[in-house]
Amino acid sequence: MMKMSNNFAFILGREVDIALAELESVLFRHGFTYRIASVSKNVVYINIVGPGDKEIASLIDDLAGTIKIFQLFDRDSNLLDGIVALIKSKFNTPLSKINFGLSFFSYELKGRKITKLGLSVKKKLKQDGYSIRFVESQEPVLSSILSLKNNLVNNGVEIGIFEKYTGLLVALNNPEEWAKRDYGKPRGDKYSGMLPPKLARMMVNLALGQNRAQKSVKSIADKSPNTTLSTPDCLVVDPFCGSGNILMEALMLGCGIFGSDISEKAVMDSQENIDWLTQNASFSTDTNQSRKIIKADATSAELTSVLKSEIRNYDCLAVLTEPYLGKPKKVAPSLGQAKAEYGLIKQLYINFLRNIAQLSTLNIKPIFCLVFPLVETSEGISFSLLNDIVDEITEIGYTLIRPPLTYGRDYQVVKRQIVLLKLQR
Repeated sequence: MMKMSNNFAFILGREVDIALAELESVLFRHGFTYRIASVSKNVVYINIVGPGDKEIASLIDDLAGTIKIFQLFDRDSNLLDGIVALIKSKFNTPLSKINFGLSFFSYELKGRKITKLGLSVKKKLKQDGYSIRFVESQEPVLSSILSLKNNLVNNGVEIGIFEKYTGLLVALNNPEEWAKRDYGKPRGDKYSGMLPPKLARMMVNLALGQNRAQKSVKSIADKSPNTTLSTPDCLVVDPFCGSGNILMEALMLGCGIFGSDISEKAVMDSQENIDWLTQNASFSTDTNQSRKIIKADATSAELTSVLKSEIRNYDCLAVLTEPYLGKPKKVAPSLGQAKAEYGLIKQLYINFLRNIAQLSTLNIKPIFCLVFPLVETSEGISFSLLNDIVDEITEIGYTLIRPPLTYGRDYQVVKRQIVLLKLQR
């Protein structure tokens, strides 16, 4: 079996478009030279030049939208022999109690046939002195939880079967850590601060990648082996911080953070959650990065005045936030009702964007990643606040960096549009 040089398969989560945009942003920020060969459903095949397998695997620590990373190999004409050879390449001497599992992404094999193949692999390896346990699943693709519980990245093996390749699992996004930050943090509010941690992380990554495009950042090839990948020298600002999810994800990526909210409760919630994060040993945070959370109106000159002082020690500024998205909705409103409700919310967005545009006088160019509501109406027409507001924010001086990305399940009445903006001086 020949290794496919520098080829990897990234398995994306449910929000494929945002996850792919995040992946490209992270690859770019870290200075990788890469080429996307193809995208099939939620599988992205990428050729990455330069770094070793460990550097590629470490990307999983930054990414929120990528579930698994496989290193790809030429597929043997005999699938059974190819799987056995790949397991032996990872464990070249027989070890006791090796767990292994199979995930089928682009290959017609299901249910009992997968179990039969797994048991045949087990039998063949046992003949060569391996003590091996096959991890069975009712689905063609092993869940992240199953892969995690059976430690298939480090002490076990997960083989991915793709249309043209066989893959070896090299990295897994830990679902338990995301759940802990989502549901385990001390403060939360079902009416405020409901931005999911994974979406918050993807927004931070999108903004950092765009800042990388605006200035020169050393590639990982220029760094020593013990240096973390492209630690950003960036201040992330959230003027509607809610429970602090954006601030927490930015802090974990090494950014300085500045949060504000007009609600005293939100400020207290965010501060307590940040303290919990930094004191929790299972999460990696940089204790040297600045962190500040204040009570302030996002539309007030007071906020921009404080920010102009805070940004002096940073090379880049990213304003990431989710303003008010309207009342929670289980039933789709009429188009007229949506326009009436969001007419008031529209003014909040305009006043905030006009106020924060004062930052354009700084020597650095701020990047903005904002959430806009996208409302499904009873007439079957989507009401986009972004489309309704675009002329006004263009007049203020904002331009879209890329088309908006939609986040939300089909059944949701209010979805999110993720919008990247920049200010023209």
